[in-house]
Amino acid sequence: MTGDLIFSELKGKWALGAFGGAAMVVAGLTAFLYRHSADDLAVSVRAGLEERHQLPPEQLLVGRETLSSSLVERLRDVPAPTSGTLPADPSAGQCAVTVVHGAAGTGKTALALHAAHRVKEHYPDGQLYVDLRGGTATPRDSGEVLEVFLRNLGTAQEDIPRNVDDRSTRFRSLTNAMRLLIVLDNAHSTEQIQPLLPVGAGCSVLVTSRRNLSAGNITRRHPLKVELPAEDQALAILSAMRAESASPRNPARPWTSLSSVTGFRWPCASSAGRSTHERT
Repeated sequence: MTGDLIFSELKGKWALGAFGGAAMVVAGLTAFLYRHSADDLAVSVRAGLEERHQLPPEQLLVGRETLSSSLVERLRDVPAPTSGTLPADPSAGQCAVTVVHGAAGTGKTALALHAAHRVKEHYPDGQLYVDLRGGTATPRDSGEVLEVFLRNLGTAQEDIPRNVDDRSTRFRSLTNAMRLLIVLDNAHSTEQIQPLLPVGAGCSVLVTSRRNLSAGNITRRHPLKVELPAEDQALAILSAMRAESASPRNPARPWTSLSSVTGFRWPCASSAGRSTHERT
């Protein structure tokens, strides 16, 4: 249509010149839009992948070799995801849930993150992490967590359902065919984590809690209990902390608590720190 207009208004070489110029403008504009659309898409994809890979940096873990090996083996044992109709009852799903429980300060989070980092390549669709603040007076609301998870998985804000049940259903639908690892750290109760559980066979959920949340049918594997370290383990932890504090990466690392490195809270930590600094 543009060519017809040009040739109807202009004649001979003027028409040819104008038509060629218009064609070059259109081609240049098309290339510009294509290039920038591709760049925007690449940025969007990278942002989406970053939003799905949320594991915090792992902490130094000492004296937990048996528990760590068992947990890594469990998390690596993930079958291929299967798409299809969601089960009417979420508890009938095939997602594997493991609960790591123990008293405050025993190193549950350190253990969980240590294992999660070693199996993350088995979950190429992402690793979602949330601190549920179960040890505080204000645990996280399941609906708010689901809103964040749905955004991480690419759901537009206006498409996120209003109530918890509908959000949970949407979450299970989105993750049904994924290989996804979800770390629910510091969980408060079974009621809190129940809406956050996917049902797909390719998904695994790693829960840490001060309580044993294996009651009922939310878990498919036996829970792991983390206890305070034995004397030889405690000595190994102190030795590791001495090496860590002397590292050039941490020239003035305070020894206020063993939990700062290992997750353990041990009464002698402060005195151990003072003796170390006195010698320096």
